[in-house]
Order: sequence, then structure tokens, then C-alpha cells
Amino acid sequence: MRRIRLGKTGLDVHQLGFGGIPIQRLTLARAVRVVQAAVDTGVDFFDTARGYDDSEMKIGRALRSGGRRDRVILASKCMILDREGMMRAIEESLRALSTDRIDLYQLHGINSWE
Repeated sequence: MRRIRLGKTGLDVHQLGFGGIPIQRLTLARAVRVVQAAVDTGVDFFDTARGYDDSEMKIGRALRSGGRRDRVILASKCMILDREGMMRAIEESLRALSTDRIDLYQLHGINSWE
């Protein structure tokens, strides 16, 4: 699989990533199996968000075993624009993802310059 750089981040990932929205519909056990299979077959970029229901928790649970967390770039995002709210959202994401770091944190759904 071809590798690409994520903008100016310096992070290099395979061009095929994993979006967290679809696993909302899966049971926890099934979601864990899907995420682990993706990592085990070479997917190394996972994108989720606070607003994707239980996606962060399912991805976090899947990445905890087998050293998988250290094999991936993990991205999340929120729609909160003030510093205090965003810091709370980041802490919530870290807990849900069962990790000590989020590699790429994004503002989600910005639709105005203000």
C-alpha cells in the first residue's frame, strides 16, 4: 500500500485509512474484531470523533491489545471551539480511546470564518 504524508503534520500513513462512523452500528465484540483485523492487515490510520456515538470507545478497546495502539496514527475531533470546552473534549476522547495520546486532533464541522 502506498504511503502518504498527512498535510504538514509530518505523519506518514498508508493511503487507505479507517473511518469510525460505520462501527457505531456494530456490537462491541464485532467492532473490536473489525478494527483489529484492519490493523493486522496494515491499516495504520484511524479517524473517529466525539460525535460518532461509541466509536472512540470501540476503537480504543480494539487497540489496547497486541501492541496495536503503537502501530497506528489515531485521529479524533470535536465541534467545540472554545479552549476550555475543547480541553474537556480531548480528555473525554483520551478516556474513551483508552490511550495517553491522540496523534491528530481536528476541529470538526467548521462552517464559518468566525
